[in-house]
Amino acid sequence: MTKVSLYIDDTAWKRFREQVFGKYGTLRKLSEEVDALISSDDIEDALLVGAKKLDVTVDRALLPHRIKRIRPKLRGAPAETIVRQMRDERNGGRLSGH
Repeated sequence: MTKVSLYIDDTAWKRFREQVFGKYGTLRKLSEEVDALISSDDIEDALLVGAKKLDVTVDRALLPHRIKRIRPKLRGAPAETIVRQMRDERNGGRLSGH
C-alpha cells in the first residue's frame, strides 16, 4: 500500500464523502472506495460520469498510456546530472563538509 496526498475540489470531495457515508454509515471505507475507483477497468468512464455530474465538460480523458504517447521526448542530460555538475564546478569537485 502507498500513502498519497491529493488536491481535490472541495465540493467534489464533500459529495464523495457523503456517498461513502451513505453507503457504509461510516467514513472508514474512504480509502477502499478511492482504491476501487482507481483500480477500475472503466476509469475513463468513471471520470466522464463524474465530470458530467459536476457539470464539467471533458473533451477527452488523459489516461497514462495516452499521456506517454503525447509527452514530448526529453533531450539532453537529466536535471540531476546537470545540477550535480554545477555543484561540482562551484565546489571545485570537493565534497561538502557535512
